[in-house]
Amino acid sequence: MIKKFLIIIMVAGLCFAGVAANNTNSSPTTIFGSEVSLQVDTGYQLANDYDMNFNLGLALFPTKYFGIEVETPIYNTGGTFFNEISFGGIVRVPVDVVVIRHFAPYVRGGETFNFDNSKWSSYVGVGVETKIRNGWSLFVDGNYTFDDVTKIGDGNWLARLGLRLQL
Repeated sequence: MIKKFLIIIMVAGLCFAGVAANNTNSSPTTIFGSEVSLQVDTGYQLANDYDMNFNLGLALFPTKYFGIEVETPIYNTGGTFFNEISFGGIVRVPVDVVVIRHFAPYVRGGETFNFDNSKWSSYVGVGVETKIRNGWSLFVDGNYTFDDVTKIGDGNWLARLGLRLQL
């Protein structure tokens, strides 16, 4: 199952890269800067009650380096909707040189509140974002979630792939 998910990520990335390469007239007018964006993503959790989920979120970057995000699941294979909300921060380092265009590696971290069990959990992660068209970007990241910092080894790994639309 993990291999299938990774293959899907690679194929989607190649498709989006091809679309971006063929649309040179629609290159992003702003590389990375102050922005507000709506994000939709899907995640694959390696150890939990469900495998796939779909999330909806809002990201705000007051500067090109620092941002905050709010996100909630809108569907998962366990059949629950809007059962948690995540709040987090993002630190990114935009790269825009001749060889690598419109690319920003980032680290993220935050807290998630689950409404079903009234518990908080934490997450940390690393990822990359790339602008693919004017106002659109693609991101992929890996995250580690844990309930108790003293039992950090008991957490779960999550891989995400998503799109951001700059508002």
